[in-house]
Amino acid sequence: MFPEDKPVRSSLGGAAELSADAFDRERLLCPDSLAREELPVLCRNVTKRRALAQLVVCSGCCCGQTQRGFPEVPIDWLKALWKEEELNRSGQLTISGCLGPWDLANVVMVLLPDRSEWYGGLAGMQDYAAFVDWARLCHRTDELCDRPAGMQVRLFDRFRNRSALEVEACF
Repeated sequence: MFPEDKPVRSSLGGAAELSADAFDRERLLCPDSLAREELPVLCRNVTKRRALAQLVVCSGCCCGQTQRGFPEVPIDWLKALWKEEELNRSGQLTISGCLGPWDLANVVMVLLPDRSEWYGGLAGMQDYAAFVDWARLCHRTDELCDRPAGMQVRLFDRFRNRSALEVEACF
């Protein structure tokens, strides 16, 4: 038990301090034994850095491997630009290991609040520059904007869904 005169940090995600009584009440409301989806909203972790989207760029086993015939992934350029223009304030850039699938090397995944979008076969700087321009637009307007129109041809379904399984069963 914490002494009454020494407040403890809240796990509610804010900077608020809790008295010992409030801390005990929070522990009763948010037991560790509950699964995350069963927790009351107040008990879930909250981050202060909430981006509009996240751009995950694959740099795994085949993406960017020019010695294997794949186009370069401009990681250093992306990271430097993201930092210089402070684009992380609105869109998180993550350089990842292999995202798969290998038949669509040079993959980018865009994580949005309600879904993910997968783009494959990025063919060079112009494709990555399109995502940078999109990130700049989101940053400038402080809202989630449509992804680059030219990238629609690179969009693919990463996971099987029911309709895809039904189609596969027909062959």
